[in-house]
Amino acid sequence: MGDTLVSVNVGMPRDVSWRGRTVHTGIWKSPVAGPVMARTLNLDGDGQGDLAGHGGEQRAVFVYQLDSYRYWQEHLQRADFTHGMFGENFTVEGLADSEVCVGDRYRIGSAEFEVTQPRTTCYRVGIRLGVPEMPALLVRHRRPGFYFRVLTQGRVRAGDAIERTYQDPHRLSVADIDALLAVNIRSVVLASQAAIPHLGEGGRIISIGSCLGERVPFPGVTVYSMTKSALLSFTRGLARELGPQGITVNLVQPGSTDTDMNPSNGEQSDLQRAMTALGHYGRPEDIAAAVAFLASPAARQITGTTLTVDGGANA
Repeated sequence: MGDTLVSVNVGMPRDVSWRGRTVHTGIWKSPVAGPVMARTLNLDGDGQGDLAGHGGEQRAVFVYQLDSYRYWQEHLQRADFTHGMFGENFTVEGLADSEVCVGDRYRIGSAEFEVTQPRTTCYRVGIRLGVPEMPALLVRHRRPGFYFRVLTQGRVRAGDAIERTYQDPHRLSVADIDALLAVNIRSVVLASQAAIPHLGEGGRIISIGSCLGERVPFPGVTVYSMTKSALLSFTRGLARELGPQGITVNLVQPGSTDTDMNPSNGEQSDLQRAMTALGHYGRPEDIAAAVAFLASPAARQITGTTLTVDGGANA
C-alpha cells in the first residue's frame, strides 16, 4: 500500500474536568465515514479549543501516522487505540516524519495541502490518552506528526491515495525541525513547567538562548535562529504570568563563546571574532556571571528581558 489517508477525524471543542479544573479542548476527534470538505481554516465539523496553540491557516489539519500508532501500542502496552485518539485529523499510512519535509505538497481527494511544521505537543494529548506524561514521551521518542495548510479546498475521505505534487528543494524534514524544537524550545518550556510549582516569591527562571535569536548575520542558521527567537516571546509571556507570584523570568543570550562546540581557534573563529565590537570571544565565565547577576537579589526588578553577552556582535 502506498501513502494513504486511512481515516478522517473531526470533533468540536468540549469542556473536560482535569486535576480539579475545567479544560476547554478539541483533542477528542472521531472518524467520519463519508467525504469531508477541507477548508482554509479547518475540516468541516472540526474545531480547536485553544486557538493560540492550535488551528489557524498554518495548522488547519493535523496529520499522524499509523506507524506511530503501532509504536505507541507496543511501548504503552495498549490495544484500545482508535483513529483520532492523538488528536489528528488525518490518520495516514506512510508520510514518515523523517521523509516528509516542510514545503512539500500533497494532493488528497480533490484538495491540495502543504506541510508547514511539526506538531507542537501540549498537555491535552495526555488528558485524551489518560497518560499525563504523554507530551514528554512524544518529544523524547520523536513522534510528533505534522500540520498541513490547505492550498486548494476540496473533499477528502478515508481510502484516498496521497500523491506528492511538489518536493521542497531545501529538504528540511519534519523530524529535523522537531529535533531543533525539542532541544531549543521544548526543553526550556518543560523545565520551566516543572520548576514553577517549587518557586515562590523571589524565584528565578533564567534560560540560555543565543544572540542569533535577534540577528541572523549569515546564511545557513535560519531555523536555528527561529528556535532561539521563540525563547524571546516565551520569556516575555511567562514573565507576565508569573509576575504576580514574585517570580522573575529572563533570558541570557550568549554570542561566540569559547567552548568545545565553538572553540576560539576553530575554522570560523576569525570571522566570528571580527563580527564583535570587542574583537574577542567570550568565556563560559562571562555567561555564568550574567546568570549569577539575574539570580541575585540585585536583579529583583528585572523580568521579561534579555541580557545579551556577545561582545557587541549585535551592536
